[in-house]
Amino acid sequence: KLARDQALALLAIDKLLTFFDHGYFVESSTYSYYNTSFSNIWSFLTSLYDTTNGGWYTKTTPVNESTFSIDTTKRTADNMIIISSLSQISHITWLQEGFSKDALETILTKSMDFFLNHFLISNHGIASYGSADGSFVSDYAFFAKENALFGLANLDLYQFTSNQSYVNYAKNIWTYLKKTFWDGSFGGLYMGITSLGDPFITSKSIEDQIFYTLLSLRLFSLNPTQTTYLDDYLRTAVLVYHNFIQSFNVASSTDPKFNPSLEFYARPAAY
Repeated sequence: KLARDQALALLAIDKLLTFFDHGYFVESSTYSYYNTSFSNIWSFLTSLYDTTNGGWYTKTTPVNESTFSIDTTKRTADNMIIISSLSQISHITWLQEGFSKDALETILTKSMDFFLNHFLISNHGIASYGSADGSFVSDYAFFAKENALFGLANLDLYQFTSNQSYVNYAKNIWTYLKKTFWDGSFGGLYMGITSLGDPFITSKSIEDQIFYTLLSLRLFSLNPTQTTYLDDYLRTAVLVYHNFIQSFNVASSTDPKFNPSLEFYARPAAY
């Protein structure tokens, strides 16, 4: 069971509960079912939270019918998805009895601080994975997806805490993505870059482009006088439409010239 999937499930249920709260009729037993599921999923997710260092472990794997092991690797993409998801939850007191916004804020900021202190590499971006205590971090390669998700998570955390420093991290990572990952010849973001700034996965993934457009648009919404964000949102959105979406069929990845890939250029095995 992946930690990130639990957070996404919590966000989905929270949105459904909000829908119910706004007058949509539902049987009390159904409402109670989602309420219970909400707290049960949170309970499982907290079992994967590192109370010492902050951040979430990757997943649990069954050993036998009654026991399971925990993969204590910390992955940037997963943790940024968790931080973003939990930052948007409105039924905070339903997570567990006596829980508060302040308690959730402590967990989220501690987790982000862990990645800022251990995974954010000076003059580069955010590393993709590392050990539970941050003593080892994969700092040879950097990926567009992880860095864009890192930027988006910082913006979600800013909305949750009103701490301007998270906006600054998002701006810095956007600049890093644009300067380092953008293909000046054909447009779009490369999937993977070495620590020297050389593309080593030159294929282009639609999700990388989409996350970058979202980051650009959200930064523009916070900084409407900075039209560079809007320009990059528009040019990347147009690029996605013309190069990834053909006759309503979406190509998941392409080569640098946006020819649909015959095979997916796999990033290092994550799971």
